[in-house]
Amino acid sequence: MLLVYEVTRNLPLKYEEILTPIAQMNARILAASKKIAIVSIMRAGGFWRVLEK
Repeated sequence: MLLVYEVTRNLPLKYEEILTPIAQMNARILAASKKIAIVSIMRAGGFWRVLEK
């Protein structure tokens, strides 16, 4: 999770009003002009250990 923060902390943000279950608020969202994908990568060998159990 911290790695995602470090990678995205310099990306431009914009404020957009959203409706939450409690109240409306101004939320920060990414203002990137291109779509961004965040993909988690499992460490080598981790998947096979799950299958062995």
